[in-house]
Amino acid sequence: MTEGNSPLPGDDDRSLVVSRAHPERRLLKVWPDIADALNISRSKAFEICSAGELKTVRIGRSVRVPVEEVDRYIESKLSESEVRDNGNRPAGAS
Repeated sequence: MTEGNSPLPGDDDRSLVVSRAHPERRLLKVWPDIADALNISRSKAFEICSAGELKTVRIGRSVRVPVEEVDRYIESKLSESEVRDNGNRPAGAS
């Protein structure tokens, strides 16, 4: 085999390689990434996580947030917004 074409032992290893090559596909995010994704400050992202609104993963001393958790948080906020908007519609509006 030529250099650079070594086989990958399994699908799990392949996803790790893809994650390193394409940071936007990483499974876990750090505070600045979360803040950027939600268009909020880093301190607000930390506050949301500290309040338990976003589940975190601790790896040693590092704290990360799964990408799915960010998606779930956005969906929950959209649902809250829909409930609030539906409850504030004028009478007779459809």
